[in-house]
Amino acid sequence: MPTTLYDLDMGDVARIVRIQDKTSLSLRRRLLDMGITKGAVLRVERHAPLGDPVQIFVKGYRLAVRLSEARTIEVEPIGTAETAGAES
Repeated sequence: MPTTLYDLDMGDVARIVRIQDKTSLSLRRRLLDMGITKGAVLRVERHAPLGDPVQIFVKGYRLAVRLSEARTIEVEPIGTAETAGAES
């Protein structure tokens, strides 16, 4: 089973592998427009108090993603912010 953005914890860093095929065309387009593209490196900044949404840092800006959307984004974990050298 592939790892998705949904599976990551606060401080984890990952590279985007793909957006799953089952994702609707409109959601896929919106995610691509927001910078969620193959090969982009992201860091999980924080989770909302009730868990949804999750805030990520990608391509130089912060973005809030619903957990339902996070389940469609497959990632390759790189490590944590400290081990991967991610900058804020």
